[in-house]
This record gives sequence, structure tokens and C-alpha cells, in this order.
Amino acid sequence: MRHTFGSVFFNHLLCMSHRQVTHSLKISSH
Repeated sequence: MRHTFGSVFFNHLLCMSHRQVTHSLKISSH
């Protein structure tokens, strides 16, 4: 159970960082 929660949390972190990268890319492209 703890392992599953860890992977979900890790996935959430990845999604957040990916969103930030896409956001900064949009800003730099403008």
C-alpha cells in the first residue's frame, strides 16, 4: 500500500514539473 502511494505521489510530482516546464516553454516562445 505504501509503495502504491509512493508511485502515485511520484507521478504527481512528475506531472507538476512537466506542467511547469510546458508553462515556461510557452512564456519563452512568446
